[in-house]
Amino acid sequence: MIKAIGRNYLRLLENWVDLIGRNPIPVLLLTTFFTAASLFYTGNRLEINTSTDDLLSSELQFRKDQKKLQDAFPNLRNNITIVIDGETPDLSEDAAAALSARLRESQGVFNFVIDFANDPFFVSNGLLYLDLEELLDLSDNLADAQPMLAKLSQDMSLRGLFEIMGLAVDEVKDGETDPERLTDAFDRLSETIERQQAGHPIPLSWREMMTGGENNKSDYRHFIIAQPKLDFSGLNPASDAIDTIREAATDLGLDAEHGVNVRLTGGVILEQEELESVFEGATKAEFLSFFLVAVIVALGFRSFRLVFATLVTLTMGLIWTAGWATFSVGQLN
Repeated sequence: MIKAIGRNYLRLLENWVDLIGRNPIPVLLLTTFFTAASLFYTGNRLEINTSTDDLLSSELQFRKDQKKLQDAFPNLRNNITIVIDGETPDLSEDAAAALSARLRESQGVFNFVIDFANDPFFVSNGLLYLDLEELLDLSDNLADAQPMLAKLSQDMSLRGLFEIMGLAVDEVKDGETDPERLTDAFDRLSETIERQQAGHPIPLSWREMMTGGENNKSDYRHFIIAQPKLDFSGLNPASDAIDTIREAATDLGLDAEHGVNVRLTGGVILEQEELESVFEGATKAEFLSFFLVAVIVALGFRSFRLVFATLVTLTMGLIWTAGWATFSVGQLN
């Protein structure tokens, strides 16, 4: 029984090859037509889903629990964390405020943009979150600086600033002010002027002036949380959001030359880098595999015509396979 089936199968193949050999032109035209149709159909109908969540069935219990958690706390998923480092606390805070305001103006790109440090609630009530010792130190520093701030508010120019510094020098001469504090202030002014002359202007940090430079490392770093609208039909679901952030940072001059460094991290960024890495690896593997097949076929046939025909047939077969996958599945993950 098995031998009979085998003989019939071989006879069918022989007849099929004989039919193709006797009608080369019609066969070539038909295969070319079906290949072109399959390629066109695949290019217009095949969809890609790059969501890693959909790799596993949504009917699994842990996927159901995960969905409940995400529905309860939608702000905790698919976020981009923008890390802003500044050479001074003032720079990082101003950069975060400017960047978050610009991103909120981007229509249809983000679901929300949160800048906690510049949030109106924390701006109004931030002192309530300081330790008592920090609050007392801040109060003392502000009390010491109050006369200078009052004088400066009347003339907010270089003339007013240097007039205040002249009065401070007189107080040092009279023994009313600690010389070390004045030395620190002059050092900061000198550094600001030198940077301006060198073509790398960094504004004077009034916060450092008020605190005597005693700031935590966290004061030089700000975080912005942004939730982008993702498009999983492409290889880069968050590309619009990432491009928007980088363009905004460039337009606002948030770069090392201006004393600011902007970086991106978070789950969305890591997943996008994974997808890019997978796509790059798959592309290299595809070309390498095709090259190795071509080498093996060339070593076996030692005929350019046979090698060319084999590789063309292989390529057509891949296109037909893609067409069938598009018809039967419609979406690849």
